[in-house]
Amino acid sequence: MILRNTSRSLAQALAVFCMMGAAAAHAQDTDESDPVERVYLQIDMGVSPKTHTEFEGAPTGGMHHDGTIFPAALTIGFKPAGWQNEMGGLAIELSAFNRDLTIDRLTIGSSSQASDGRLRIGGLMANLRFEMNAGSGIRPYLTGGAGVACAEITDMPALKLRDKKAIDAKFAAHFGAGIGFQPEAFGRASLWLGYDILTMQPPRFETDFGIAPSGTIRVKHVLPQTVTLGARFAF
Repeated sequence: MILRNTSRSLAQALAVFCMMGAAAAHAQDTDESDPVERVYLQIDMGVSPKTHTEFEGAPTGGMHHDGTIFPAALTIGFKPAGWQNEMGGLAIELSAFNRDLTIDRLTIGSSSQASDGRLRIGGLMANLRFEMNAGSGIRPYLTGGAGVACAEITDMPALKLRDKKAIDAKFAAHFGAGIGFQPEAFGRASLWLGYDILTMQPPRFETDFGIAPSGTIRVKHVLPQTVTLGARFAF
């Protein structure tokens, strides 16, 4: 699992953010005329379409991704009172995200071979989200954020990687849009369907490929496009 050594800190960060938001929500909800649900927890599953990712260095080649379903994000969100109106409003979020791409074909130089490997990307993202109240429980949204990400490559021995994890963490950003559904019968729960694009600086991996005692490969154009389906519960 990516970011295994930092998973505890991510969980702590989410817990702190949740407590801060809950405290603020409690303070703002003392006005009974303001029914907006301030704090929410959302879990998203994702599916990524087929794509091709290239890498350069020693060796040079590419990885073909054949499509995968995976847990995409765990998000805590908070809606400040001053940022809301009848038409909708803004929310700030803290999200632990994941992209788990199965690789069915690996190309090294001019040689291509079948693969059972994976390219995994995960990290922490701060987001700003705009949600519109379109009536009848329908809520279109736009979202974007920035954060840090790490990557790992597993089950691809042909690359002769020294470590499955990338050398260092990289800057990452994402942009997305979609629509939410919250009929009255759902109460505080809602469903969200979206499309999201994640991009990050090229991660680097150490390799023993070739004559040199060590080298690196750099994975280029990491741009996982993901269709997401999420469930949210507001507090």
